[in-house]
Amino acid sequence: MERTLENLEAINEQLSQRYEEVQQEKEALIIENHRLSKVQGYPMQPVSIDSRGSIRFEENPIISHLAREVSNLNDIAIWCAVNEVDAKYQEQLAQLIGYSVSGYGELSYVSDESFERAARLAEVTNADGKHREVA
Repeated sequence: MERTLENLEAINEQLSQRYEEVQQEKEALIIENHRLSKVQGYPMQPVSIDSRGSIRFEENPIISHLAREVSNLNDIAIWCAVNEVDAKYQEQLAQLIGYSVSGYGELSYVSDESFERAARLAEVTNADGKHREVA
C-alpha cells in the first residue's frame, strides 16, 4: 500500500511538472501571437473547442450575421478577387466568422505563416481547452 502511494505521488509530481511546462509554452505562444499581431496589423482571433470537439476561431456574431444576411461567402470571395482585396483581410474575415482552424488552413488565400500561428494556438487550446489574448 505504501509503495502504491509513493507511485501515485511520483505520477502526480510528473503531471504537475508537465502542466507547468504546458502553461509556460502557452504563455510564450500568446506573447508571440501578440507580437505578430502588431506586425500584421490585426490580432489573431482566439480559438476554442466547439460543442462537437472542433477547434475553431471564436466567432464574432456581428460579422457572422453580416456575412449571412448581406451576402453569401462565395459572393464575398468573388468581390475580394475582383477588387484585389489583400489576403490578410480575407484571413481575418474567416477568423471572425468562426472558421475551423483545420478548414482555415485549406483556404487558398490563407498564408502559411497565418495558418501556422493558428495551428500553434489550436495545439495550446487543445491542451487545456481555453485560450486568451494578451492585451
